[in-house]
Amino acid sequence: MINILIEGTTFLGMFQPGHYSLFGREELDIIVPAMAYFLYLDRPLGFSLAAYLIANTLVASVLSALTGLTTCLVLAALLFIGGWVIQFLGHRYEGVKPAFLDDAMGLVISPLFLMAEVAFMLGHKKHLKNYIEARVGRTMPARNGAPIGPASSSFPA
Repeated sequence: MINILIEGTTFLGMFQPGHYSLFGREELDIIVPAMAYFLYLDRPLGFSLAAYLIANTLVASVLSALTGLTTCLVLAALLFIGGWVIQFLGHRYEGVKPAFLDDAMGLVISPLFLMAEVAFMLGHKKHLKNYIEARVGRTMPARNGAPIGPASSSFPA
């Protein structure tokens, strides 16, 4: 793996015009405005999300170089589909429908929301957690698995 990085077939190759790059032009057109928006909303969470994105991109780059593009794409597709299944099962368990079903902005903001959830689990951002819970209700562990309330009936059985 070190040899791949040193030879420039992945990470170091991004500095050579016309060669493989860590982020292609198309990805940057999406990533840069999104990260700027996340940093505008919350700098510590935005920087954490940027670090997570870069780390995942490095792992994907190395995996692609080691296993080939097809294997890497199949793995990515399986993880993507599995993630959506887990997300809907989690919402079913909570008894509430996903926010993005009512508002597309929920889908845009979801990466930052997940980073906030990680921060909450690590004991950070208590003021933000308190603010959110004051507006939308307590988190699942605090409710002991009980549905939030009237909103639970809006999620299809």
